[in-house]
Amino acid sequence: VATLPGTSDEVILITAHIDGFFKAALDNGTGVAATMALAKHYSAIPQEQRKYTLVFAITGDHEMTGHAGMIRFAETYPEIMDKTALVVQLEHLASPGIDTSLNVPKLTNHDAARLLMVTNRNPTLIELFRRAAQDFNITMTQAVFQEYAGDVEGLYGSGIPAVGWIE
Repeated sequence: VATLPGTSDEVILITAHIDGFFKAALDNGTGVAATMALAKHYSAIPQEQRKYTLVFAITGDHEMTGHAGMIRFAETYPEIMDKTALVVQLEHLASPGIDTSLNVPKLTNHDAARLLMVTNRNPTLIELFRRAAQDFNITMTQAVFQEYAGDVEGLYGSGIPAVGWIE
């Protein structure tokens, strides 16, 4: 867990799980790398220019139970969760198109489409992610998943909105 204070104590929690099975470089080495890169990027920005406090968390126990790492994080750091306005889940980033016919993975010549998750159905967040997908040439499904999924499923019932892409 790493914290970069902002000008307020309101928190944006950026999270990724570190454990993985068969495609661990993708699930979720990509999310861990992106979390670390974001921490490095925002650490170079002076605190007075960061509106929110940023908390970066790498959790475990995703592959076995689906979300126990986030549950454990919330139990261990209630003072962070009480101030959290948004959780950004980084998982399955940079997913190549993969055909797994006959249980043999084969790369295709296209990116896998990402499914956008916005748990509170906030139209501003949805538009922000759609614009980012267009600006950065990210293939995205038209559907928006409106339930907690992946690690952040451990936040179900908390009322804290979560966003992220997943393939």
